[in-house]
Amino acid sequence: MRHLNSGQIFVFGSNPGTKESGVPGRRVGYMPQEYALYNDFTISEILSYFGTLFGMQSSDVKSKGDFLKGFLELPELTQKIGSMRFAT
Repeated sequence: MRHLNSGQIFVFGSNPGTKESGVPGRRVGYMPQEYALYNDFTISEILSYFGTLFGMQSSDVKSKGDFLKGFLELPELTQKIGSMRFAT
C-alpha cells in the first residue's frame, strides 16, 4: 500500500462528487460475494443481519441504511434481494 500526499482521483474521467461523474450514485457500487446475499431477505434484513454481526446498535443500522438508500439509489428497503435486478 502506498502512502500518497498529492494527486487527483478520476472516476469515468470526472472528479467523484460532480454531477458528470455519477459518483456517488448508480454508476459505481459494491457487490459482495454471492454468499452474502440471501434471496429471501429484504435489504433492511440484510443490513440488520450484517450490522448485528459487526456489533452495531439497531439505531445505527437504521441510520446507515437510510443513508445508503439515498447514496446508492437503492429501491425500498423492504424489497427482497431475490426480486432485485442488478445492472451489469
